[in-house]
Amino acid sequence: MRRRDLLLAAAAPAPVARLRVKETAGLARINEPVSININGEQQTFFVTIGARQTRTFRLEQVTSCETLQVAQTDLVGFTVENSAFKADHSKQLLNNAEEDSGTLRALTYKPADVTLRRTPNRMHWAPSFQRPGVRAYTSIAQWTPV
Repeated sequence: MRRRDLLLAAAAPAPVARLRVKETAGLARINEPVSININGEQQTFFVTIGARQTRTFRLEQVTSCETLQVAQTDLVGFTVENSAFKADHSKQLLNNAEEDSGTLRALTYKPADVTLRRTPNRMHWAPSFQRPGVRAYTSIAQWTPV
């Protein structure tokens, strides 16, 4: 979602919190996470919306049944988990060098107890850079600090 707005609509006797969401990429979304700040605290809601559609939701309509568990694993790395998946973005050691880019290194599908990973590299390595005349390249996984 590109644009997220929290609107407070007057209702008796107190304001009713509403979330106005506009889908701008032309893709229908099902249970798409939308993060907003409410009273200085970030909250994530899950919305279903059609392509190029704008909808206004009451907050009680979009509160997720299941929360995402996010755990910081190191300075940059983290895991994101729910009952079906666990995404591992933690650091790793490769050739005795620490890689701490926070890019995806493993995805576990819990119902089948299957973990997808690409070794020794990460699943999504991110952009690589090579200066003209240099034989080796680097990627953001090797930036210290990121």
